[in-house]
Amino acid sequence: MDAEKAVKKLERVIKENAFNAEEDHKTIQRQQATIDMNNNKIKTLKRNMDDSETQVSQLQSKLRKAQAELAEAEERADLAESSLSRAAGRNRAPLGESLGRSTFQETLEISRKMMKKKNK
Repeated sequence: MDAEKAVKKLERVIKENAFNAEEDHKTIQRQQATIDMNNNKIKTLKRNMDDSETQVSQLQSKLRKAQAELAEAEERADLAESSLSRAAGRNRAPLGESLGRSTFQETLEISRKMMKKKNK
């Protein structure tokens, strides 16, 4: 009788261990599925981050270009303004000294040359 009890007790322990092993296996599968899902999310986020960094780089490049164009435009405006001021001053001069128009034309020509260089 003691042997039968011992066998039944061992069978119960074996069944419990088998059940626990099966539950552990299911838990591992669920955790692996969660890990896989999180890895996919990470990959997607990394891709999005790379795309965003590329977009930021492109926007920064456009900003630098626009800033350079603005600086050139301001320089041309300053040149035109100073030429206009000189021309206005010369237009007030006696009739024989009226060179204002040619100075303004020179400034326009310089401005056109700068634009051509920029567009190359």
